[in-house]
Amino acid sequence: MGVRAFAVAAVMVLASLVGLYYYVTDTKTTKVAIKEEKQSLPGAPDPLPERETVPAEPVYQFSAAPSSVGPGDISALISQYVPGKQDNFETRLKLSEALYENNYASDARGIFNSISDTDICSFIVSKAPGTRCEGDMRAMLGELLYADGYLKLTKDILTALVSESVAQMTNVGIDAFKTLRSAYRNSGEMAKYESLIESIPESYPLKAEILLDAANFYAEEGNKEKAKSILVAALDKFPRNIALHAFMESRFGVESVQ
Repeated sequence: MGVRAFAVAAVMVLASLVGLYYYVTDTKTTKVAIKEEKQSLPGAPDPLPERETVPAEPVYQFSAAPSSVGPGDISALISQYVPGKQDNFETRLKLSEALYENNYASDARGIFNSISDTDICSFIVSKAPGTRCEGDMRAMLGELLYADGYLKLTKDILTALVSESVAQMTNVGIDAFKTLRSAYRNSGEMAKYESLIESIPESYPLKAEILLDAANFYAEEGNKEKAKSILVAALDKFPRNIALHAFMESRFGVESVQ
């Protein structure tokens, strides 16, 4: 074969290879276009998104009733809500408050009820030296917990105490109501407190004093109309109560009393 013939053959082979390359490339492009066109048709399934790896976060499954809260529950709850803390009185208080804040009231009560009377007494004595732990300690405990910032735990303890006191017609002391009122006020739930004191019957020993405290609270807050309306209603129920008359006169003048 001459040089000329060889050159012609080489050119033909090269042309064939170039043609093959463009054929393959064009085929791939056509297939991709067809695939995209199919996916854009109505009713075509959406392409699957890329799978993201999300780390699993352990979530503690809370018990349904306080009676089922056991040592294992407490350990798991502490590790989730009060990390790095040991299981002691202070931790259980913080744990109860955290559970209340997360709307797990039953478990919060279960944790709080697991605290022994001895620990509660020690806490009270440490805050109020010389105090004797006798009888129902909830009133003083509520005041001390409120002072330490446990608003939700305070409300739960004192609301239960007040409810029992009203049901049994026993005098629990006005300070319990004042603390409860402050706790509701600081958590923005005064409407609940108002509903509570309105439900207390007139025969309850502290009813007039509770209304006077509420009127004084609103007067101090600058809501004189609210304070006056409470006083007027209170005087209608307790017309001979000297303290109510004196407060009305000092705040709103003699003409308001008549």
